Amino acid sequence: MKIGRVLFTYDVMWRASDVKWASRWDIYLSMDNAVPDKVHWFSIINSMLIVMFLSVMIVMIMVRYLRRDITRYNRVLSDEEKSEDREESGWKLVHGDVFRPPTPYPMMFAVLVGTGIQLLCMGFTTIGFSAVGFLSPANRGSLVIAVLVLYVLMGSFAGYSSARLYKTFKGKEWQKCTTYTAFLFPGLCFSLFLVFNLVLSSYHSTGAIPFMSLAAIIAL
Repeated sequence: MKIGRVLFTYDVMWRASDVKWASRWDIYLSMDNAVPDKVHWFSIINSMLIVMFLSVMIVMIMVRYLRRDITRYNRVLSDEEKSEDREESGWKLVHGDVFRPPTPYPMMFAVLVGTGIQLLCMGFTTIGFSAVGFLSPANRGSLVIAVLVLYVLMGSFAGYSSARLYKTFKGKEWQKCTTYTAFLFPGLCFSLFLVFNLVLSSYHSTGAIPFMSLAAIIAL
């Protein structure tokens, strides 16, 4: 039997599509073509129940230890035992340090706390709107705009919380604290974003943000 060589080839035919490159994943992210809405709600409720269950467990453990410490503190001392000779332990060691202001940089601590509250409020509000159906992951442009607008609106909570916390530390320059809260984290993020955008512009990438969009971000 004569054995010959068989050559396998294939052809590729490219066809033009009306779908834009930035929207190529929309068909997979659309709520109609993806999993049903009940599955999303089930996942959200399941996550909330897990978080609540773990939180209740932690609270029960803390209450148990706290009750044991309080019982030991309230125990009547014998005549031979002196209060000054008793060693303090448990929660009594840290009860005086709970509201103690940080020594090195109290203003910076307040600024970081205010920034965290701003991000937390923005995240919860965005998730709430997305869960209700106002924001769809398929429309990434509207999602990014909503995140930016909500971040700007939550700046009032950040300024109030940082100034309030700084005043509890007996701070006097709360105006400077609110100014740092408004410009520190957004300024750092915008500086990094500007550097990356300049690099993309130097390579003539389509992912570079136009100048007018940068001006709108600065205006926000």
